[in-house]
Amino acid sequence: MDPYCIIKVREQEFRTTKKQEAGKEPKWNECFSIDVKYIGDDLSIHVMDDDVGKDDEVGRTRIKISSLCVNKGFDEWYEIYSKGDCAGRLHLRGEWLPNSKNLDCQMSTIDGQ
Repeated sequence: MDPYCIIKVREQEFRTTKKQEAGKEPKWNECFSIDVKYIGDDLSIHVMDDDVGKDDEVGRTRIKISSLCVNKGFDEWYEIYSKGDCAGRLHLRGEWLPNSKNLDCQMSTIDGQ
């Protein structure tokens, strides 16, 4: 697999770099600063496999921003799903900076199962 992720919150969209031949355990270690307009919004992550012609979706997850905005940060594993079945897990770390209304999110690992 040559995985990458697309992260969406409202009109914002971020894309990680593609990890060439990373298989089921890529490590991105990339940071994104998300401008939070409303903590009731969802953050969606789509894990994709780069293919010639059309990229395949490996799995996706949806996380409430409010669950990421407690205790000034988070360090959690989130399951991703494809067609209703668990397709792996993502490890996310982040820091909630309420004065600037930003959520600094670091995506580090997908763990294939």
